[in-house]
Amino acid sequence: MRTSWLVCLAAMAWSCESGPGPGRGPTTVHSPVAEGPPPAPAAAPKVREQMWAHFEAATQLQRAVAQGRLTDARELASWLATKAEPRSPELIAAAQRIQEAPDLKTAAALTGTLAGACGSCHEANKAAPVFVIPKEPVDGPSIETQMQRHQWAAARLWEGVIGPNDDAWFFGVRVMEDAKIDLRWTTNATPNPDAVAYAATLRGLAAQAPNVEGRTARAEFYGTLLHTCASCHAVVRPNPVAP
Repeated sequence: MRTSWLVCLAAMAWSCESGPGPGRGPTTVHSPVAEGPPPAPAAAPKVREQMWAHFEAATQLQRAVAQGRLTDARELASWLATKAEPRSPELIAAAQRIQEAPDLKTAAALTGTLAGACGSCHEANKAAPVFVIPKEPVDGPSIETQMQRHQWAAARLWEGVIGPNDDAWFFGVRVMEDAKIDLRWTTNATPNPDAVAYAATLRGLAAQAPNVEGRTARAEFYGTLLHTCASCHAVVRPNPVAP
């Protein structure tokens, strides 16, 4: 469950400092699961430090929405809208709207929009973030294992949008398509009908994911996915998890 730190590794390998050449796409690198958080890059160029902060805040924002922590999501959006540097008009607009989101459904959809804004800025500046992909969690019968695989797949889809990065997107698609949800582990062997419906929606989304193309469509798709996750969590885990 160290995904938030693992994804920060992407910023360490950020390639903005020298700028990729024309036609160079985002890169994906495989890595085993790290033991604990990586150190911040020492004496890193200013742009790398800025992108590190961007990536961490945006990643924590989408995790807050998934976990039902709307207040935390709004606070992170406020930082992105007012203090993150550099910040594009598209990013500012999405972050400001998240600050004003009345509910998780709205915040989730706008988080997808924010991810699309990141990808748009990267493309416009020919910046190619290098994502360090942690080892895929093993499959297993427990709900903890199943949720780890869901979280891993969702993180790859997130990277696929903000990169934008096709490799990361399809890594996430593959695992999401095979994902299992044994709701008996969460509801005392009597699955809540709402949770069952959300699980079915998630499976339907996983089936659609391979055919979703383009940054805008993938950003919208991710917002829908995030809302589905948050809605199901609200049923089976009424109290938001601690940060």
